[in-house]
Amino acid sequence: MVELSISKTFKNIEVMTIKNFLVIVAITFCGLVANAQPTFIYKGKIEFEKKVNMHKTLGDNNSWAEQMKSRLPQYSTSYYDLVFDEHQSTFKLGREAGDDPWKKMWGGGNEEEDLLYNNYDSGQTITSKQVFEKLYLIKDSLFPIEWRITNDTRDIAGFECRKAVGRFFDSIYVVAFYTEEIITPGGPANYVGLPGMILGVALPRFFTTMFATKLELETPTAKQLTPPSKGKKATRTEMFTQVKEATKDWGDEGPKIFWRTVL
Repeated sequence: MVELSISKTFKNIEVMTIKNFLVIVAITFCGLVANAQPTFIYKGKIEFEKKVNMHKTLGDNNSWAEQMKSRLPQYSTSYYDLVFDEHQSTFKLGREAGDDPWKKMWGGGNEEEDLLYNNYDSGQTITSKQVFEKLYLIKDSLFPIEWRITNDTRDIAGFECRKAVGRFFDSIYVVAFYTEEIITPGGPANYVGLPGMILGVALPRFFTTMFATKLELETPTAKQLTPPSKGKKATRTEMFTQVKEATKDWGDEGPKIFWRTVL
């Protein structure tokens, strides 16, 4: 009877040891799986650096342009902030870029009051935009871009981004780089619609680039994600029509100023 009792005791210990071993294996496996899963970002603030090659913008067809190139730097630089969560985002002018002779010469622009709000659930955009002497409040669908995703990649602000080539209004092309690690399908300015956040944009026709410099992991406030409400109400098409009318008599510079104004 004593031998039987000892035998049962060892069997119980053996069963318990196996169970403990299986529990440890299961916990370890779950930990490995959890560590293998990518970390997705749902909210935060991204700073973008916008650079315009002013020397190429001026062209080389006249002596005035050549004089400006000899006196002024090649690029005009601005910074913008994109605040976002998984449903929406706002985009507006950020910190000062320092001394910029181009902005001094042309009055610095009217971007201080501009605010672009995108809602990715409803597919709607609301933009407060200063155009010449008029402030518009544009309510429309998200900017229509036809995208083609490629296999090329590039590192931007610490994220591996995939390249996509887009076209809008039939003839204007944009190159973008997006990351699926940030799930919001947004990006700087009007450039949206890819399966993740756009961190880099190049507009070859306008000698312009916008690239993310940093991401801050913070929860946006309700105020930061509030759509604009000031300005003359218009659709995108109505605003485009009015700007075209205003620039139609400006010769060869008219189309250039039109696109720089409305985009």
